[in-house]
Amino acid sequence: MIIINKLLSMIEKNSLQLAKKWKKEMLESEYTDTYKKISEKELIKRGELDFVNLGEWIDGDIGMEEIGKVYINIGRERFIEGFALSEILYAFHCSKKLLWNYILSSGILTSALEIYQAMDLIVRIYNFYDVAAFYIIRGYQQSLFAKLAQRKSGIDVKTLKDIFPLGYAFTEKWEEKNLTEDWIQSWNLFKAK
Repeated sequence: MIIINKLLSMIEKNSLQLAKKWKKEMLESEYTDTYKKISEKELIKRGELDFVNLGEWIDGDIGMEEIGKVYINIGRERFIEGFALSEILYAFHCSKKLLWNYILSSGILTSALEIYQAMDLIVRIYNFYDVAAFYIIRGYQQSLFAKLAQRKSGIDVKTLKDIFPLGYAFTEKWEEKNLTEDWIQSWNLFKAK
Protein backbone atom coordinates (compact mmCIF):
# COMPACT_ATOMS: atom_id res chain seq x y z
CA MET A 1 0.00 0.00 0.00
CA ILE A 2 2.92 2.37 0.57
CA ILE A 3 3.83 2.38 -3.12
CA ILE A 4 0.19 3.08 -4.07
CA ASN A 5 0.07 6.02 -1.67
CA LYS A 6 3.34 7.37 -3.10
CA LEU A 7 2.04 7.11 -6.66
CA LEU A 8 -1.29 8.67 -5.77
CA SER A 9 0.44 11.53 -3.97
CA MET A 10 2.74 12.02 -6.96
CA ILE A 11 -0.24 12.23 -9.35
CA GLU A 12 -2.10 14.70 -7.14
CA LYS A 13 0.95 16.92 -6.57
CA ASN A 14 1.90 16.99 -10.24
CA SER A 15 -1.52 17.37 -11.87
CA LEU A 16 -0.66 20.84 -13.19
CA GLN A 17 2.65 19.67 -14.66
CA LEU A 18 0.87 16.70 -16.28
CA ALA A 19 -1.82 19.00 -17.63
CA LYS A 20 0.81 21.23 -19.25
CA LYS A 21 2.36 18.21 -20.98
CA TRP A 22 -1.11 17.12 -22.12
CA LYS A 23 -1.80 20.62 -23.48
CA LYS A 24 1.43 20.49 -25.46
CA GLU A 25 0.45 17.17 -26.96
CA MET A 26 -3.02 18.48 -27.87
CA LEU A 27 -1.46 21.45 -29.66
CA GLU A 28 1.05 19.32 -31.55
CA SER A 29 -1.05 16.32 -32.55
CA GLU A 30 -2.51 15.99 -36.02
CA TYR A 31 -5.60 14.36 -34.44
CA THR A 32 -6.68 17.25 -32.21
CA ASP A 33 -7.63 20.14 -34.48
CA THR A 34 -10.54 21.31 -32.32
CA TYR A 35 -8.34 21.40 -29.22
CA LYS A 36 -6.04 23.80 -31.07
CA LYS A 37 -8.89 26.34 -31.18
CA ILE A 38 -9.02 26.53 -27.37
CA SER A 39 -6.81 28.85 -25.36
CA GLU A 40 -3.76 27.30 -23.73
CA LYS A 41 -5.05 28.32 -20.31
CA GLU A 42 -8.34 26.50 -20.92
CA LEU A 43 -6.52 23.42 -22.23
CA ILE A 44 -4.43 23.25 -19.06
CA LYS A 45 -7.56 23.65 -16.95
CA ARG A 46 -9.28 20.79 -18.80
CA GLY A 47 -6.26 18.53 -18.57
CA GLU A 48 -5.76 19.20 -14.89
CA LEU A 49 -9.41 18.46 -14.15
CA ASP A 50 -8.97 14.90 -15.42
CA PHE A 51 -5.89 14.29 -13.29
CA VAL A 52 -7.58 15.79 -10.20
CA ASN A 53 -10.72 13.71 -10.79
CA LEU A 54 -8.59 10.60 -11.21
CA GLY A 55 -6.79 11.25 -7.94
CA GLU A 56 -10.03 11.88 -6.07
CA TRP A 57 -11.68 8.77 -7.48
CA ILE A 58 -8.75 6.52 -6.63
CA ASP A 59 -8.48 8.08 -3.20
CA GLY A 60 -12.17 7.33 -2.64
CA ASP A 61 -13.34 10.93 -2.42
CA ILE A 62 -15.71 10.61 -5.40
CA GLY A 63 -17.70 7.62 -6.59
CA MET A 64 -18.78 6.27 -9.91
CA GLU A 65 -22.02 8.26 -9.98
CA GLU A 66 -20.16 11.52 -9.46
CA ILE A 67 -17.76 10.61 -12.27
CA GLY A 68 -20.80 9.90 -14.42
CA LYS A 69 -22.34 13.29 -13.74
CA VAL A 70 -19.10 15.15 -14.44
CA TYR A 71 -18.21 13.31 -17.62
CA ILE A 72 -21.73 13.18 -19.08
CA ASN A 73 -21.71 16.96 -18.84
CA ILE A 74 -18.25 17.12 -20.41
CA GLY A 75 -19.50 14.94 -23.28
CA ARG A 76 -22.47 17.26 -23.81
CA GLU A 77 -20.21 20.31 -23.76
CA ARG A 78 -17.76 18.82 -26.24
CA PHE A 79 -20.59 18.04 -28.67
CA ILE A 80 -21.87 21.61 -28.41
CA GLU A 81 -18.30 22.90 -28.89
CA GLY A 82 -18.03 20.91 -32.13
CA PHE A 83 -15.52 18.23 -31.16
CA ALA A 84 -15.46 14.95 -33.04
CA LEU A 85 -16.01 12.05 -30.68
CA SER A 86 -12.84 10.36 -31.94
CA GLU A 87 -10.87 13.50 -31.07
CA ILE A 88 -12.16 13.47 -27.50
CA LEU A 89 -11.25 9.83 -27.05
CA TYR A 90 -7.81 10.42 -28.54
CA ALA A 91 -7.26 13.23 -26.01
CA PHE A 92 -8.23 10.83 -23.24
CA HIS A 93 -5.80 8.26 -24.60
CA CYS A 94 -3.04 10.89 -24.53
CA SER A 95 -3.84 11.74 -20.93
CA LYS A 96 -3.61 8.10 -19.89
CA LYS A 97 -0.40 7.57 -21.87
CA LEU A 98 1.23 10.68 -20.36
CA LEU A 99 0.32 9.56 -16.87
CA TRP A 100 1.69 6.07 -17.40
CA ASN A 101 4.94 7.42 -18.88
CA TYR A 102 5.21 9.86 -15.98
CA ILE A 103 4.82 7.05 -13.45
CA LEU A 104 7.43 4.93 -15.22
CA SER A 105 9.93 7.78 -15.48
CA SER A 106 9.41 8.98 -11.89
CA GLY A 107 11.83 6.48 -10.43
CA ILE A 108 9.35 5.41 -7.76
CA LEU A 109 8.93 1.94 -9.25
CA THR A 110 12.43 0.54 -8.97
CA SER A 111 11.79 -3.18 -8.62
CA ALA A 112 9.54 -5.88 -9.99
CA LEU A 113 7.94 -6.14 -6.54
CA GLU A 114 7.04 -2.43 -6.55
CA ILE A 115 5.59 -2.71 -10.05
CA TYR A 116 3.56 -5.70 -8.91
CA GLN A 117 2.34 -3.77 -5.85
CA ALA A 118 1.41 -0.84 -8.08
CA MET A 119 -0.71 -3.02 -10.37
CA ASP A 120 -3.84 -2.36 -8.29
CA LEU A 121 -3.40 1.37 -8.83
CA ILE A 122 -2.63 0.88 -12.51
CA VAL A 123 -5.84 -1.11 -12.95
CA ARG A 124 -7.79 1.63 -11.15
CA ILE A 125 -6.25 4.29 -13.39
CA TYR A 126 -7.20 2.43 -16.54
CA ASN A 127 -10.69 1.79 -15.19
CA PHE A 128 -11.12 5.47 -14.40
CA TYR A 129 -10.30 6.39 -17.98
CA ASP A 130 -12.61 3.70 -19.36
CA VAL A 131 -15.52 4.76 -17.16
CA ALA A 132 -14.97 8.47 -17.84
CA ALA A 133 -14.81 7.76 -21.60
CA PHE A 134 -18.06 5.80 -21.36
CA TYR A 135 -19.78 8.75 -19.72
CA ILE A 136 -18.28 11.28 -22.13
CA ILE A 137 -19.66 9.24 -24.99
CA ARG A 138 -23.02 8.98 -23.22
CA GLY A 139 -23.26 12.75 -22.76
CA TYR A 140 -22.09 13.39 -26.31
CA GLN A 141 -24.75 11.01 -27.62
CA GLN A 142 -27.43 12.69 -25.54
CA SER A 143 -26.62 16.05 -27.11
CA LEU A 144 -26.47 14.53 -30.59
CA PHE A 145 -29.81 12.79 -30.10
CA ALA A 146 -31.41 15.99 -28.77
CA LYS A 147 -30.08 18.05 -31.68
CA LEU A 148 -31.34 15.53 -34.23
CA ALA A 149 -34.74 15.41 -32.52
CA GLN A 150 -35.03 19.22 -32.79
CA ARG A 151 -34.29 19.36 -36.53
CA LYS A 152 -37.06 20.53 -38.82
CA SER A 153 -36.06 18.03 -41.52
CA GLY A 154 -38.75 15.55 -40.62
CA ILE A 155 -36.78 13.35 -38.23
CA ASP A 156 -39.05 12.50 -35.34
CA VAL A 157 -38.13 10.93 -32.01
CA LYS A 158 -39.67 7.57 -32.99
CA THR A 159 -37.48 7.41 -36.12
CA LEU A 160 -34.42 8.30 -34.07
CA LYS A 161 -35.23 5.52 -31.59
CA ASP A 162 -35.52 3.10 -34.51
CA ILE A 163 -32.17 4.21 -35.95
CA PHE A 164 -30.24 4.34 -32.70
CA PRO A 165 -30.28 1.27 -30.46
CA LEU A 166 -31.59 1.35 -26.91
CA GLY A 167 -29.01 2.98 -24.71
CA TYR A 168 -27.57 5.17 -27.48
CA ALA A 169 -28.98 8.15 -25.65
CA PHE A 170 -31.06 8.20 -22.53
CA THR A 171 -34.46 8.49 -24.10
CA GLU A 172 -36.56 7.45 -21.13
CA LYS A 173 -36.00 8.20 -17.45
CA TRP A 174 -36.12 4.53 -16.43
CA GLU A 175 -33.61 3.61 -19.12
CA GLU A 176 -31.16 6.20 -17.84
CA LYS A 177 -31.42 4.97 -14.27
CA ASN A 178 -31.13 1.27 -15.16
CA LEU A 179 -28.29 1.69 -17.66
CA THR A 180 -26.32 3.87 -15.27
CA GLU A 181 -26.84 1.48 -12.34
CA ASP A 182 -25.84 -1.53 -14.46
CA TRP A 183 -22.67 0.22 -15.59
CA ILE A 184 -21.78 1.31 -12.07
CA GLN A 185 -22.28 -2.21 -10.71
CA SER A 186 -20.19 -3.75 -13.47
CA TRP A 187 -17.21 -1.51 -12.60
CA ASN A 188 -17.47 -1.47 -8.82
CA LEU A 189 -15.44 -4.66 -8.53
CA PHE A 190 -12.42 -2.73 -9.79
CA LYS A 191 -12.86 0.03 -7.21
CA ALA A 192 -12.39 -2.23 -4.17
CA LYS A 193 -9.54 -1.19 -1.92
